[in-house]
Amino acid sequence: TLPGSTVKGRGTVTVEEKGADEIGEEVDDDDPYGVPAQEDEGGSMATTAPARRGSVILSEEKGKESESAMVEISTLIAKFWEEAAPVARTIIEEYSVSPAEKTYKPFGAGGLAGGEKYKVGSLFMKFANDWQGIYKAHEFALKAANREMLGLRAYLDLRVKGLHFPLVILVDYLGHRLICSSLLPIDSSSLVYGSDDQGRTVHMSDGECNRIMEAAGKALNLKGHVVAGKTIFL
Repeated sequence: TLPGSTVKGRGTVTVEEKGADEIGEEVDDDDPYGVPAQEDEGGSMATTAPARRGSVILSEEKGKESESAMVEISTLIAKFWEEAAPVARTIIEEYSVSPAEKTYKPFGAGGLAGGEKYKVGSLFMKFANDWQGIYKAHEFALKAANREMLGLRAYLDLRVKGLHFPLVILVDYLGHRLICSSLLPIDSSSLVYGSDDQGRTVHMSDGECNRIMEAAGKALNLKGHVVAGKTIFL
């Protein structure tokens, strides 16, 4: 593996980047808030050290891992981190800057709960802030982003054939959190399972995808529930 990367069991690869004054952080299933440690410095909120964390999870075919394959995967992850981290840092540092003066400007990708959305080159980013007052507190927006990563891990660990995911990292910096993923060739017309309007409309238009998601839901002990007249496993 590359310096600064560790390989964990069941196809999970975690990348951490630490400088002399920086602290990497793991996603903690037991963390009640899923947020970076914070301390009060003159009434301002700050991390205990400027922290950046990247957790990238990849699914691999069981029994086909090799040293060369893992080196190739680690190289890919390192390149993704190198591209994503500076962009995330800039977005967070310009949090209070007016939209017109931001280096990277948010765009309307749909959805409110995930925070403001950014598209930069081959990156898609969601700024986990309570910009619409949905969570009623900043730390709960960070918690929601952490839950999203843990949900992704749960699906990946199932190793369901035909279920694929983008590269994803969480970046924590200056008390803020971003979800960064590789940009996928999707749009509003490509959604075949789930909802993009807060459950008012539920899509289940692809039989194979329906079968895969039902199998994954049952493996996770998720009972199918009815939304807009359709039984969905999410």
